[in-house]
Amino acid sequence: MKPNSTSQCDSAFGVASGDTCYAITQQYKLTVEVFDSINPNINRDALFVGQWVLSAQLDP
Repeated sequence: MKPNSTSQCDSAFGVASGDTCYAITQQYKLTVEVFDSINPNINRDALFVGQWVLSAQLDP
C-alpha cells in the first residue's frame, strides 16, 4: 500500500476450506493493515467456511 492511499470495500469474498487471511490478502494484493481496516470484526485466526470478508481496491 502506498503512503497516503485510502482503501474502500470493493467486493465480498466467501471463505472456502483451506483459506487463510494471508492467502486472501495475497490474492487481492492487500496488506494485513488494509484487510483489518475493512474487516474490523474479523478474527484472522478463526476464519470459517462460508464467512464473508471484504476485499478492497487501493486508491492512489
